[in-house]
Amino acid sequence: MQIRFPRKIRLGFRPVYGLTIRQLVYLALFGVAGGLMILAGPFQGASILVRALIGVAIMVAGLALAFLRVAGLSVDEWLPIAIRYFVRPRKRVWRKREATRPIVKAPSPPAPAVQPADVKPRIKFSPNPDIAPITQDQRRVVTSAIIAIDAFILLVLGGATLYFRERGFAEVRITLEQLLR
Repeated sequence: MQIRFPRKIRLGFRPVYGLTIRQLVYLALFGVAGGLMILAGPFQGASILVRALIGVAIMVAGLALAFLRVAGLSVDEWLPIAIRYFVRPRKRVWRKREATRPIVKAPSPPAPAVQPADVKPRIKFSPNPDIAPITQDQRRVVTSAIIAIDAFILLVLGGATLYFRERGFAEVRITLEQLLR
């Protein structure tokens, strides 16, 4: 006799406007990077139009990473596939090796475990049935998001260090005064 247990289907955590955390991270990171490029671009003497075009291109890249899906895969899943495709050789050449291969014997199968007839399998329940355990895919997304955030923070800090080292705080003060007027 089968017993059916109702299961809650979860489609992921969507905290703001139905966007996933991955989408929010991409939008925030690339939005801030594009805004910084427009307001305080690292190009000496570049006009606001050039900085705006580069900043908008950065923001469009963030939108593509957040929302664009090709054949059911997101762009951040396609990038490693495309890199592997272009890096690996197209032709594979088989060459016979001169070395002899060792003979490996197959291991014998393990003896079957004997279970008493009166032992019933246990069912594991989580402490709170409303909270589903974290899956490997969710753990991979969170790890990727943390790595992306760390890389972005290092990029921003490095860029700010180079920017302030070359130009100083005077240009930032002038830009802020112009924005506040």
